[in-house]
Amino acid sequence: METLTTHTRGEDIFLAVKKACIQSDVDLKNLRGICTDGAPAMTGKQQGLVARMSDYLSKEHDNILKDVNRVISFIQANALNHRQFLELLHTSESFAEVILYHTDVRWLPQGETSHRVLLLRKEIVEFYSMKNKDCPLLNNDFLTSLAFLVDLLTHVNYFNQKSMQRNNSLPHAQKNKRLL
Repeated sequence: METLTTHTRGEDIFLAVKKACIQSDVDLKNLRGICTDGAPAMTGKQQGLVARMSDYLSKEHDNILKDVNRVISFIQANALNHRQFLELLHTSESFAEVILYHTDVRWLPQGETSHRVLLLRKEIVEFYSMKNKDCPLLNNDFLTSLAFLVDLLTHVNYFNQKSMQRNNSLPHAQKNKRLL
């Protein structure tokens, strides 16, 4: 780490942390939490260190979701692809009527859709090979990141559903938030 002698804005702190991690051969993706002193430069919603780290690290997850949406769009692109994929599901005796849909609007459907893609990965890979297309689901790093994202979104969706239940008291909601 180095001492910041001039500015101590969130951007400056983020760049210093990023530089120190690169010099120490530490991948920022391996960070699991940030402990701060509560100063605005650290916790600011848009320019603080925590916000900058979140933005930086969330880009990987956005790319995963975009790839998932591309897979689904390819299957749903035209009626022929969709029918062929459903026929493949019927012949492979898997989740016969599991239909994939995507959305860029809400996280709840994104989590469910990503989970379905993960469940149907063998059939999707087979479908892509029938169409002579490269499938992102063949990449082990992509699959690992997708599985992590599905797990994370499952917990977030569960928390969101619990917090929206009727007669949910504030202490109960705070307890669920701590459990998340």
